[in-house]
Amino acid sequence: MLTEHIFVFSLLGMRKMIFLSALFFALLVIGCSRYKPDAMGSYNELITFGNKAIVDSVKPALMDVWSKTIRTPQEEKLYRILYRRPEEFKHYRKYRNLLLIGRIGAYDPISKMVTEALDSAALEEARLGISYIFTKQDIWARNQLVIFLVSPDANLLSANLINDRRELFKYLDQSVNERLSEWLYDRVQGMGEQFEIEDSLRNLFGYSIRIPRNFDIETLSNNFVWLRALAPDRWVFIWFTNEPPESLSIKWWRETRDSLCSLYYEGDIVVAGTEQLEQTEGLGDNPVYRIRSLWKNPHSLLGGPILSYILYDERTGRLYIIDCALFAAGTRKEPYLRHLQIIAESFRPVSE
Repeated sequence: MLTEHIFVFSLLGMRKMIFLSALFFALLVIGCSRYKPDAMGSYNELITFGNKAIVDSVKPALMDVWSKTIRTPQEEKLYRILYRRPEEFKHYRKYRNLLLIGRIGAYDPISKMVTEALDSAALEEARLGISYIFTKQDIWARNQLVIFLVSPDANLLSANLINDRRELFKYLDQSVNERLSEWLYDRVQGMGEQFEIEDSLRNLFGYSIRIPRNFDIETLSNNFVWLRALAPDRWVFIWFTNEPPESLSIKWWRETRDSLCSLYYEGDIVVAGTEQLEQTEGLGDNPVYRIRSLWKNPHSLLGGPILSYILYDERTGRLYIIDCALFAAGTRKEPYLRHLQIIAESFRPVSE
């Protein structure tokens, strides 16, 4: 009797599995052939599908790769990994970032969908453990990224994810920033671009920076520009000196920023001890240091996150600070901070 129950359960499960796999394959074909609307959902959501056993096995590795946090001052995740059931796939297939996890040889609908989406060469590489990640853009919607993870073994997949975590995070992060940048500067769907102000700054100071339509110049002096947008209050300043210090330090950056804020802001200061420094890419060929920190105003209860860049342009001998900050009480700050990041990382000395 026990064997009969197991057999009946397995048979019913297989029928459901065959139906779901056929549905997923049909959705994949439809996605590649019809007009695609713009993708849905937040840019920092990674909607994840897979067999529960497989997902549970690799979940710690996924968290290690993409579930990073920043202080704003509350902790906020740069990417939120949202796990959904396979039968919910049709409701989420048009979201911006999809992660589909499959195991070679498994019969669950997501695994079958993943393996059927790969050509024979890619599938053979996955079977041999040579490759485990494949990506495709705009399958079910425009401005969409679909990541396929596939491996013959969940433990092997976890190990590969952990080994490549920096590259994997960077890949998703760059993809999100590129798509968000298109929206940010698009005149039809997004905010548009302030070409007149950009040309003016290029002629005055010898650098370029892309400015969305909702930002305006708040303050302009010989070597300082403050760009600002409201609702919520967020800003970018660009400052430069032709006499850079002999050595750079967090202390020098904090004191320089505080002195600029005492002149041009309302006395905002860096919260000492919150600085996180890293060397990063971008902003042309010059070495760039990025600092995440927090600011506060000693005369009020205001405060928020800082994202600041230090760049030395060897061609001109100039040292630049491109600094972003915002105040947005009662709401998530990461999306606005990412907008500021995109603006700051569009900065280039004109000599390039």
